[in-house]
Amino acid sequence: MNNERLPDGGSLSSLELLGLLSSKIIHDLKNKLAIIAGHAQFAEMTRQNPKVMADTIATVRRVSEEASKNLDHLSKLRRALPQEHSQSPWAMIEPSVNRLLARRPGWELRRAAETASLVVAMPAPWIVFVLAQILRTVPPGPGVLTVERGRAELPVEGVEVAPLDPDREFLRLTLAGAPELTPAPAEPATALAEFEALAAQELLRRMSGGLWRQTGAADHFETRLFLPLALPPVP
Repeated sequence: MNNERLPDGGSLSSLELLGLLSSKIIHDLKNKLAIIAGHAQFAEMTRQNPKVMADTIATVRRVSEEASKNLDHLSKLRRALPQEHSQSPWAMIEPSVNRLLARRPGWELRRAAETASLVVAMPAPWIVFVLAQILRTVPPGPGVLTVERGRAELPVEGVEVAPLDPDREFLRLTLAGAPELTPAPAEPATALAEFEALAAQELLRRMSGGLWRQTGAADHFETRLFLPLALPPVP
């Protein structure tokens, strides 16, 4: 087991953050271009449109297809960069999690005994980073982080990142508690904080994880983070 101490701050390098955000931008833009190209092709085939409109739509379709090819090249370049494929035993991650919770008065960690031997299919620094971003959004006050093995059985409402395979086994981290009656004023969100929050969600999507937050409750909060467990080796 690697005993190297993980970064306490739950931070990633600027290059990693830029790479993650570029992946999200590419994904979103490709979806929009596909919609533009599809609508343009449909309108072009409609005989009621004037010729000028048909020519214009044909140009829009051609340009969008060219842009899509450019994005494909960018995406291939992004995939060609070094990637993290490591797996992380929870026993290696837990000390860093305890240090994160120590910064939140009244928080404690509870976990099932079996989690000590479980292995998450994500690099440890990424896990600490994602959890740090989620803790930033938790209301002031005491709380409990519960760690257990489980599946991603979630209500539709409140899902921010949907696991690609809900039937897969996950390490389920549940953050729950009651907000303070008179919470301290929230710090204004910075561009970096918003940037890191987007990067955390993109990390979960890339690693087939999940994120759910309770909605509509004023006296209780709950957030569930799903980290994919390493699959057993194929015989």
